[in-house]
Amino acid sequence: MAKRKSAPANVFSWDSAALALRLALGLIFIWHGGQKIFGWEGGAGWSGTITRMGHIPAPLVMALMLTEFVGGTCIIIGLLTRFWSAGLVIAMAVAIGMVHFPRGWADDGTFSFARMVSENEYQLSLLTMALALFLAGPGRWALADVEGWVLGLRKDMRAD
Repeated sequence: MAKRKSAPANVFSWDSAALALRLALGLIFIWHGGQKIFGWEGGAGWSGTITRMGHIPAPLVMALMLTEFVGGTCIIIGLLTRFWSAGLVIAMAVAIGMVHFPRGWADDGTFSFARMVSENEYQLSLLTMALALFLAGPGRWALADVEGWVLGLRKDMRAD
């Protein structure tokens, strides 16, 4: 007979941590995607976001909006978590590189480490959360770790 884990062992585990990460990251990106797609709380909405991000090709802006909203939803329920997390890692890396990192430079053209950190800490936190889910997977409390099964990372899901 298999030994059952105690309640604290179940609470203090990667499965619990992954669930907490998935809930936080998913809610944040559903909100940001909703602003870009539907115009929630003063967001630009679908066409306004495409116009506002005119320096980026429209298909990439559409992919970003869908990655944030649909990806955030799928991350919460634990469906294709690694796939959507990879998309969010890329989105945050681009946001840092194109938008937030350049703001680290002071008005006189000198580099300010403190200003660079303050401009990037939120985006870097989101990138790190998504990277953790990409690398470790969604945990057991997820709808399905499809990528983990396909890649052979989840032996407990194999049919053999």
